[in-house]
Amino acid sequence: MVALTEDSTENIGRHFNSVIKFVKTAIRRDSANVLINCNTGNNLAACFVAAYMLKVHGYGVAESIKVIKR
Repeated sequence: MVALTEDSTENIGRHFNSVIKFVKTAIRRDSANVLINCNTGNNLAACFVAAYMLKVHGYGVAESIKVIKR
């Protein structure tokens, strides 16, 4: 679990690789889904999901945003 402050000064990029590794491991190990959420709705969860989609599945930015919105 990654605990972050949900404000505009937080550098979330430094957590992308560890979150991606965690999600990949959890899905592979348990054949499960992974819930990524943020408490205040400031889009932190969506940023981590987009980073995962970009790196692991090769999505583009626009495509990632479209899937997340859906």
